[in-house]
Amino acid sequence: PIIESADMYKTSHKDMYPDKMTQLQAYGEARTGSNIKNIVAFGKLILVNEMCGIRITQRHIEEAAIFFEQTFGTNDIFARVRPGWQRIVDNGGMLPVVIRALPEGTVVPPGTPLFTVESTDEAVPWIANWLETRLSHLWYTTTVASVAFALHHALATRCLKEGMTDIEA
Repeated sequence: PIIESADMYKTSHKDMYPDKMTQLQAYGEARTGSNIKNIVAFGKLILVNEMCGIRITQRHIEEAAIFFEQTFGTNDIFARVRPGWQRIVDNGGMLPVVIRALPEGTVVPPGTPLFTVESTDEAVPWIANWLETRLSHLWYTTTVASVAFALHHALATRCLKEGMTDIEA
């Protein structure tokens, strides 16, 4: 469920934003500091297509209210964002965001944004940060692709040093 899939601390972010804030953009990057020198952006098509197909319904809101009450022991936390989720339902249920991402297979250095998510409804700017959690799941597919790319590069380099012209040899 998309409403319950945010990091729990993000449920309080709405209260920390300025009252007159109408837009928010969040992003995800492969952080610097690992031994991987080249990051391969991979996996966004499935994730973004899944998110584009989501329609928030009244049932989602009711289930989320129960979930957050059980999680926090109170209705107060979800009550602050519930009107925003209700607005989304009342406007057709589509997530009011624009998602931009690097093309699949793009190779970039660590620290480069792999995606951005931007709110498009002035009444729910916090939705961008809420959905960033779901989009950050790209770390797995991106990590696998980046490690495979690094291993392929190391193998190709070694083969060339040993005089092989075809990695398959």
